[in-house]
Amino acid sequence: MEDPINWYLEALRNHLNFRGRARRKEFLQFYLVTMIISFALQVAEWSLGAGPYFSTAYGIATLLPCISVIWRRLHDTDRSGWYLLAGVIPLVGWIFVTIYLASDSKPYMNAYGPSPKPVPASDHERFEPAR
Repeated sequence: MEDPINWYLEALRNHLNFRGRARRKEFLQFYLVTMIISFALQVAEWSLGAGPYFSTAYGIATLLPCISVIWRRLHDTDRSGWYLLAGVIPLVGWIFVTIYLASDSKPYMNAYGPSPKPVPASDHERFEPAR
C-alpha cells in the first residue's frame, strides 16, 4: 500500500471514521493527492475560462474526509481530535496544529487504539503498556 493513490482512497473510504489512528504517511499522502487534484482542477477551470465550480465541488466533497484524517492523525500523536479546534485561533492555532500533525506517531497502544505503524520485534517489550 505504498502508492499515494491507495492511501488517498483509504482515507476516502474512512471518511466517517473518527475513531482509531492514522499514520503520518496516510495523512501526508492524502493531502498530497488532494492538493494535486485541486491544483489540476483550478488550472483546467482557468484555461477554460470557467468559474470555480469543479474545484469548489471537489473541496466540498473532500471536506469530511479531510477532517476525518486530521482527527485520526491527532489520535495517532496521542492527542484528542478536538485539538483541531485550535486552528480557529489565527496563525498561532494553525502553527500548533501543523506541529501536532507533523510529529511522529506514538509507537505504543494509546486510548485511541493500537499503533498503525509496525513496531520492530525488538521494541515490543519496550512499548507494551503497563498492566
